[in-house]
Amino acid sequence: AIGYLFVVLDGRGIGDPHRAGLIVGLLGGFTTFSAFSLETMQLIERGALKMALLYVVSSLIICIFSAYAGIALARNL
Repeated sequence: AIGYLFVVLDGRGIGDPHRAGLIVGLLGGFTTFSAFSLETMQLIERGALKMALLYVVSSLIICIFSAYAGIALARNL
């Protein structure tokens, strides 16, 4: 999908920052979420339900805290 979108958007008057946002940002986000989902499902299929739950909860907490820390840092600089 990344290669297809790169070719389709090339030469259409869309600036590099916007193309990068679409290609890397949008599709990269799907890839990351897909990897997270796959890893969670693999844990569940192995019967490691507690580990899967710990993985999901800790990932969310770490991500939210990291976003908060980034916001706080930016506002205090």
